[in-house]
Amino acid sequence: MATLSDAIQYTLLEEFLPTISSQSVFMDPVYAQIKRSSRRVVNRGIGRGHNVNKTFVIGVSGGAKFTTVAGSNVVSGPDNFNMFDTPQTYPGIDEVTAPAYFTATIGLIEHRGNFFLPQQFLRMDQYASSIGSVVGDMMKGVATLIAHQEAAQFWTDSTYFALGDLGDTSANVANVSGDTAAVTVDLAGTSAGGKVHRFLQGMLVDIWDSTGATQRNPGFMIAIDDVDTLNRVITLRRLDGGELQTTTTLNGGITYGGAGGDNDIIVIRESLSKGPTNINTWIKTSGTLFGIDLAIHSSFKSYVPSAESAALSESLLNKRYYRFGEGYPGVWLDTAITTNGCLLGLIDNLDGFVSGSNSQDGRMRFDRNGEMLKPNLGFSSFNYSFNGRPVTVHTSQFVDASTWYGIQLAGGNLVRYVPPGIPGAQSDGEIGNELEFTAPIKGASNSIFMHALSGGKPTDFVQAPFLRQWNTLPNDPRSMKLTGITEITA
Repeated sequence: MATLSDAIQYTLLEEFLPTISSQSVFMDPVYAQIKRSSRRVVNRGIGRGHNVNKTFVIGVSGGAKFTTVAGSNVVSGPDNFNMFDTPQTYPGIDEVTAPAYFTATIGLIEHRGNFFLPQQFLRMDQYASSIGSVVGDMMKGVATLIAHQEAAQFWTDSTYFALGDLGDTSANVANVSGDTAAVTVDLAGTSAGGKVHRFLQGMLVDIWDSTGATQRNPGFMIAIDDVDTLNRVITLRRLDGGELQTTTTLNGGITYGGAGGDNDIIVIRESLSKGPTNINTWIKTSGTLFGIDLAIHSSFKSYVPSAESAALSESLLNKRYYRFGEGYPGVWLDTAITTNGCLLGLIDNLDGFVSGSNSQDGRMRFDRNGEMLKPNLGFSSFNYSFNGRPVTVHTSQFVDASTWYGIQLAGGNLVRYVPPGIPGAQSDGEIGNELEFTAPIKGASNSIFMHALSGGKPTDFVQAPFLRQWNTLPNDPRSMKLTGITEITA
């Protein structure tokens, strides 16, 4: 039987390659920019119940009216003197208004985790012959996981925070050949949803029905075993080795070979309907927004027109930015996020005639002037401006297909609220100051590690429990979301 020392012997310098290689993970560059643009507010505006209470003011002050510059009348008749008639008045106290104040409230969200190491790994890390830091790699893996979870959930729905939607399970879910504990899910299949880049190998997930009422996997855990990003297929594995097949009867009495599990959703383990405020939380047209009733305070509504059911065109973008600008002339959506498929559809429109209400003449790519043809194909960047005001356009692999977001980032519009640190907790430079390791709180040592217990007894494993609390709130939530855009895909 292999031992822990056997398991780590290949990290020591022998005839093997003198590196510990790790596969780089694609992270969402757009969310990274959004996170950097937000301001970090520590111990300000965070009150009872770990809530952030942001006060908004709406309305105007005072009263005003138009009148003649000639002044009030005089009494007519006397020749040697004047008598004043009823004087002109300024607005009285009962003729003026004052602004109204109201509070938007969001709660902080806690991101809690842990990781384990055999104490032999800690010893081996100190050997002069060690070719790399196993502990360092572990820390980087933790950093990747928590950063990925945060970025992925920023683009999900705001109700269940679903990373993916199984769609038509009879078409999209398939058994893994020779493996009864795993199935594949085609996220590009019939009625499926979500993006494959929201998943990482080793992530633990739960599967729920589309209403978030029935968990399909109570009593056993499911992990992401493989992520085929090229074909947009993920592999789900049951960790206890039990059966997970299209014929397996899951909780609720359904099988994925039938129709009972259509549109089931995949969420981060034990995180259904739990997550930080995301972009779809504040892009709302009705209901309540952070406790604000949009039926009363309609000036906080975002612009979400009906599904476009067409490819993007210059004409379509002009119409949508015109409509938003007419509604909110003092607000500029300086940043847009969409998908490569949406942009490719727009580029195709620039090269040919677009029929329908968004018709436009085709644009020639070539300028010959009697010379030989010099094709200039492809595109290096995409720029858009409306009425002289530029929009920075980004693409993200985490954004739902057929979607265009217009948001405000300039001026630090997104505020990231972080509470004061726990006395005695430590942070680590590999991950960032927001994440707090709680093992040192007892004051026994300065190490982030503590012994893991089994049956009340210390084991030869150490653990590093950690948490962080934060949430993000825009100063001005008004945004735009276009859906149903026809994508051009391979």
